[in-house]
This record gives sequence, structure tokens and C-alpha cells, in this order.
Amino acid sequence: MSEFKEIKTQEEFDTAIKERLARENKKYEGFVSPDKLAELKADYEKEISKKYDFLVLNENLKYVDYQPGGMSNSMLKQYYNSPNSFAETRKLQNMSPTQ
Repeated sequence: MSEFKEIKTQEEFDTAIKERLARENKKYEGFVSPDKLAELKADYEKEISKKYDFLVLNENLKYVDYQPGGMSNSMLKQYYNSPNSFAETRKLQNMSPTQ
């Protein structure tokens, strides 16, 4: 192993980590930058708001108390016991009315 060398300047530090930074940056090539992602999100929200009306509320619309032996606790068991009928029921419940 090489002997420890103290880094005293920013230039020495930059030189020491340049190769590591290049390897790390290569891992994320093709990813969207946070700034670009925020821009895409804003554009998407603008387009969606032109198409749909939104109602924003700062209140709780429904309080749900989850029971230890309740439906949310046994969801997988219900799918296992009756996957077709339960899935069809869920589809009907989640259908949104068409305009």
C-alpha cells in the first residue's frame, strides 16, 4: 500500500477524487437530473390542470380505524381464497364514472 499523503489544498483534493467521481457519475448516466425532473413535473401538472378540475382540501374526509383482524390485515388471504371474484369486485369498486 502507498503511504498516507495529507491533502492540503482543494486542487489536491479534486485530483485525488477525480477518478472516483468519474466512476460514480458514469453509474447515473441517462438518469434525469432533479432540476429537469422538477421542470417535467411542473409541465405535466400544467397540462393536467388544463384538462381536469381539482378540489384541494386541507381537512380529513374520512377517518378509518384499522382492526388487527380486519380486511386490510387479511387482504392476501382473500386474494388467495378467491382471486377471481375478489379481483372483479375490486375492479367494480375502483371504477370511476365516465363523463
